Order: sequence, then structure tokens, then C-alpha cells
Amino acid sequence: MNRPLKIVSMACLWSLGALSFIPAAAQIYKVTDADGNVVFTDVPPRPGEKADEVELGSGSTVDIKSSLPQETSATSWSSATSDDENTEEIPQYGYEMLQVVSPANDASVRENAGNVVVSIAINPELRPGNRLQLEMDGKVIRTTTTKRVSLTEVDRGTHVLRAHVIDDSGDRLISSEPSVFHLSRYSVITAPNRPPRPSPAGR
Repeated sequence: MNRPLKIVSMACLWSLGALSFIPAAAQIYKVTDADGNVVFTDVPPRPGEKADEVELGSGSTVDIKSSLPQETSATSWSSATSDDENTEEIPQYGYEMLQVVSPANDASVRENAGNVVVSIAINPELRPGNRLQLEMDGKVIRTTTTKRVSLTEVDRGTHVLRAHVIDDSGDRLISSEPSVFHLSRYSVITAPNRPPRPSPAGR
């Protein structure tokens, strides 16, 4: 007789553990049937049926969401990244091309007075506050905002041109590749020999 009661007692303990998952609002009753079996239920006893109310502890609860490691969402990551990028100094725009186009590279120019017109190509156009600086044979000879520069009395021989874009502080933003031209000027020494003019007849 004692052995069956022991088995029933173990079952009762398991039932109590399972009942701990029932919402706290439900009332639990312990009922002993005619065979001496103990049953736990949340169904109220019928009139005349003996049942004991069971007090359950509140137990422990875990907030699963808060216990998980926090992950940065794609939206917040993107926002943070864009904020970091915005803190970097980004220039308004840069120059893609600067070139001396005239005289053409390695061109021969014949001009007895030594007048040479230099043309410069730039892309994009010169921005406000910037200037063009023209250099010849390693020496700056003109600072201007125009892309066409007239030079006078240039010595005969080979010369190297180079253009630069400078800002308000005089710092160079971009420089062109060197461009070479060869200037020829006539003079008494270099003029071709001509036969003497014949004197008038009878003189």
C-alpha cells in the first residue's frame, strides 16, 4: 500500500513543477480522488467535493529581449557612417585637366619680333578665387585669370612652358605637363645671304 502512494507522490512533485508555468492569475486546486490519487487542476471543485487551494510562488522571469546582445541595426549603422563621412573635409570640386595647347608641344614658331601667344585648356573652368600661373623655362612670367596670354620679345631658341592653378594663398592646386616650343627670329646674322644689287647702268 505504501509503494503506490510513493509513486503517486513523485507524480505529484512533477505536476507541481509543470504547474509553475501556468499564468499567475489561475488558481490551482489539489484534489484527492476515491482511490487516493492526488490530482492538481485549475478547475474549481464541484459542490461537496473536497479540494485544497495550492499557493504557487511567483518564480523567476527573464526578459529574453533584454538579455540578448544589442546589435546595431542597418539603419543606425548607415546613419553613423554617413555622419562620420560628413565630418571629413570634402573639397567642392577638383580640376581634372590643365594643358598648354598652343604653341603645340615641340612646335616650331617663326616670329621675328618674338611675339608668342600661349593658350591654356582647363577642365572644369577656373573657379572663383583661383588664378592661372604661366611659367617659362622654370620662371613664373604671368599670373592671370584668362586662358590666353600674349608674350612679347621672347628670345630665339627652345623654351619650356608650364601652367599652374593657384588658390588665394598661392598654393598650387594642379600643374600641367611641360610643353616645349622652338622660336626662330631673323636677324642680320641669321638672314640668308643675298647677291649684291646691281648698280644702275652707266654708273
